[in-house]
Amino acid sequence: AAPTLTATRACRDIRTMGSMMSASSHSLHIADSAAFANEDGGNIILGMDPDEVTLVGVDQDPKDIRDRLGQLIRGNVVPPDPEYDVESIRIEGKLIVVLEVRPSSGRPYGLQFQGKPVEFYVRRRRRTYVATQSEVRVLASLLLSIHCLRPR
Repeated sequence: AAPTLTATRACRDIRTMGSMMSASSHSLHIADSAAFANEDGGNIILGMDPDEVTLVGVDQDPKDIRDRLGQLIRGNVVPPDPEYDVESIRIEGKLIVVLEVRPSSGRPYGLQFQGKPVEFYVRRRRRTYVATQSEVRVLASLLLSIHCLRPR
């Protein structure tokens, strides 16, 4: 049987992208990863059409994609430590790369590109948006409650 995405991936929020290496898609991937880390986690699937049904595959080396995603996350996400894994699988002869972002305790996570002010991101109705001031407050209060509940 052909490999498939695991059941836990199927139940989580996803963002599908046909290709990953275009310059315009870099901020999309990283904004999505920050939003996923701020909330319940999620997956960015590279090589699947945005219709979430059609496999298109990726034509880059999966190690290059993994390395590039890691550079983008470490270089632009603030703080630079969201929890994530990158996995590649072949389905129906097409290579798919999955960036799995787990909910992370360092939230709120934001992006900072080229010295610009940090912007925080959230997911609403399966889309990524810049967080409102009240959403940033909620994310910060979640961080405080997590740290207050930890045993000392």
